[in-house]
Amino acid sequence: MASRGAKLVKDSGITETIEVLISGLTVAVGDILELDVGSTTWTLASSATETWQKKIVATQSRDTNDTLLVGIKVTEGQSWDISCANASSADDNGDSMVLTDEDAINNSGTNSAGKEAVVIQLAPIGATTENRALFRFMDCSGYNPDAS
Repeated sequence: MASRGAKLVKDSGITETIEVLISGLTVAVGDILELDVGSTTWTLASSATETWQKKIVATQSRDTNDTLLVGIKVTEGQSWDISCANASSADDNGDSMVLTDEDAINNSGTNSAGKEAVVIQLAPIGATTENRALFRFMDCSGYNPDAS
């Protein structure tokens, strides 16, 4: 079985690697992390992660004692190979989807219209049973449209 998490496949710009602050996290290579407005420490992404939140993908493993992490800054022009909760299908191409957790997409076979729909599926990768697909993240600007 393929490893879980995200792996950068294509970047239309310059791939930017950044060092960020973390606290009390166990992080694996390929985990997706988010930064909320007003926060200085990054947290593991989840099904509650919203489109606008800044995101990185970890390029190194860390444990709960570590406070710094290096990751690839997620931008809209990138294509990512990401593990899925279910078998991948070309029928889902073009669907907006929500994260299951920090290392998988919830590809339930429905298009999500919510603000938690952070990726669009471009194509399945490998055999459907490998549970992987090619995705593009949306927005990631760090600007919360709901903020007053």
